Amino acid sequence: MRDKNDKMIGKLITSLALGKDSALDEIFYRTKEQMYFVAYRYLRDKDKIQDVLNDSYFKIYRASASYIPSQSARNWMYTIVKILL
Repeated sequence: MRDKNDKMIGKLITSLALGKDSALDEIFYRTKEQMYFVAYRYLRDKDKIQDVLNDSYFKIYRASASYIPSQSARNWMYTIVKILL
């Protein structure tokens, strides 16, 4: 079951896909800690984690049109992080 925050992130990803670039800032603000911990579980190296997160948010920006609103936004984003590890 998707919670309220996940639905908001999903709306922001959809906005990003529709050309509202400022939505990426809000996505980052709402997800940076969770995304860090996903990467930390695998890497445990702050420098590598920062590189992966930078790449991940760029990929989120570029792939936002592929997001399916009925999916969990956070799981979609976590998948991107794991692909880049």
